[in-house]
Amino acid sequence: MAVRNTIMNGAMVGCFVKANRMLEGKFPNMPKDVRRVLAGSTGGLTGSALSYPFEMMRAAAMHNHSFKDIVAQVKTRTRASHSL
Repeated sequence: MAVRNTIMNGAMVGCFVKANRMLEGKFPNMPKDVRRVLAGSTGGLTGSALSYPFEMMRAAAMHNHSFKDIVAQVKTRTRASHSL
């Protein structure tokens, strides 16, 4: 669990800083609050995406399944969650 959290936090902070600087350079008149919200959401999405495989490994170990079984269910579960 520590690896997943470290990767997520590192990606969130790293992407926030890079996105914030990029937005500041390309859109100098953009309000700081808007720029920070956009940079924060970019960092959050990136951190979540990068930490997802580690969450699947944790779930597989916790429920005594193989990692391949968990990966095979990703598409089905993703479609089911979007159909609600």
